[in-house]
Amino acid sequence: MLGRVVESLSEFPKHTVMILTTAVIESYRSGMKKKAFEYASTLMRQEYRGDIPEKYKKKIESIVRKHKSTIEDPEEQATFSPYDSTVRVPVTELMCPTTRQEIPFCICTGYHVVADDMCICPNSKMPAIYSEYVSWIESNGTDPITDKPVNLSDVRRLSDPTDFLDSYNKIEEEQEEEGKKDSEK
Repeated sequence: MLGRVVESLSEFPKHTVMILTTAVIESYRSGMKKKAFEYASTLMRQEYRGDIPEKYKKKIESIVRKHKSTIEDPEEQATFSPYDSTVRVPVTELMCPTTRQEIPFCICTGYHVVADDMCICPNSKMPAIYSEYVSWIESNGTDPITDKPVNLSDVRRLSDPTDFLDSYNKIEEEQEEEGKKDSEK
């Protein structure tokens, strides 16, 4: 999810350095050294360099200096798109490449949902990967969004998520249309 935030840096101009610093450190820790290098290189630009926290400055400089161009990040896991069952999509990707529809993300993992393992949270009414949501409830007992108790008997795997997926994108389209109307006023 941090990668999604970095892709939208222009929306957080006051926090660019902190977001990039966090992205460098977390990417490096998770073995994504190529991504860490990309983010660190951005941080080393003149406009950001002076704002890097002293605590991380040497580490970030080291990542840029010692980068080996042959390093590749581990292959990201991919699952089938809930909109096109013939296409595998990286789990962190939220757009179906063939239908161009937004894929809902799981409230437990941040990964996109999959059609054959999907449920809706009984409290927040948000989508989740059923197996991940059940694991979350078994270990925490509460909804990850509202922090209200959840009874496992209330959680149901969707046998056909088509209606939910269709309504998900209709809501997105309606919100975009409202935003356009508001900006025209």
